[in-house]
Amino acid sequence: MNTGKRHGLILLLATLAASGSAAAAPTSYLEDAGVVAFGKTIDVSRLPVTTSKGAIIYKDIVINLSVDALGNVTFAAKPTVTASPTPIPSNFIAGRYYLRYFGTNYFGDLTKGVGAGASTIWTLTMEQASGGSWPEQSIWQTGTPAPDVASRLNTAMVRRNPNYSYGTTPEGGNAVFSNNGLLAAEQVNTSLTLVSYSGNTGDQQLPVGSIIFALCANAACTNAPH
Repeated sequence: MNTGKRHGLILLLATLAASGSAAAAPTSYLEDAGVVAFGKTIDVSRLPVTTSKGAIIYKDIVINLSVDALGNVTFAAKPTVTASPTPIPSNFIAGRYYLRYFGTNYFGDLTKGVGAGASTIWTLTMEQASGGSWPEQSIWQTGTPAPDVASRLNTAMVRRNPNYSYGTTPEGGNAVFSNNGLLAAEQVNTSLTLVSYSGNTGDQQLPVGSIIFALCANAACTNAPH
């Protein structure tokens, strides 16, 4: 389950450049990373980190925990930190995806279609009802957002992320992914991240929450945990 929120940091460099600042205090923005925790493993994806020159780089971190007979929690090994793979902003990978949630796998299919003006439309349809944790159907368009989606993004003053494609969740059904909510989608290798910009009070400028799906290796999804 993804408990992190992702905020677009694309304007940070422009702000630093406009201010004429040649140096900045290096820092990280964990609140803007994708965080997935299950069992004794914590995966942090695309953690934004700023260098002393104000450049933004992204890191992936894997933390493995160990629990002894008395319930004491320690690090099983030193956390691994690697450079994040480059997102695929212009395309997505159609196929079967799974979501691991509290020990159970949930499945959905991502299909590709053609929309108005020969635009590319992507639809993720889940096989199981969410029960309040993920959208049952998500639709987004690569490239320029559809006019109705663009209007909502502008009204909510959402800072566009060039790695995101934007759309809606026709069937959301919960506080994080609401019905007809604003949605952003991002593909990084075989991971598909959906980010919600709508909550109980309508469209929001900053993400309400996000969730990560993994691509199945085959129709039987034998690579999903069992």
